[in-house]
Amino acid sequence: DKFVRYHWTEENDKSYFELRISQSELTDGTMLTVTDFAEPDDVEEAKDDFSSIFCVLFYSGWTEYD
Repeated sequence: DKFVRYHWTEENDKSYFELRISQSELTDGTMLTVTDFAEPDDVEEAKDDFSSIFCVLFYSGWTEYD
């Protein structure tokens, strides 16, 4: 596993944003896991935002081999 984790300096809690790349033991595929802390009212919007970002990356031809 490889990951990058960001903490907000102005926050006093332990929330963070993390991108983790790992290999599936079952399929040997590469997985990207996004962890982002959000207020309960903002969860669906955050999911939609990340879905849009990854669709743009996927359809632009971005791959791990570029």
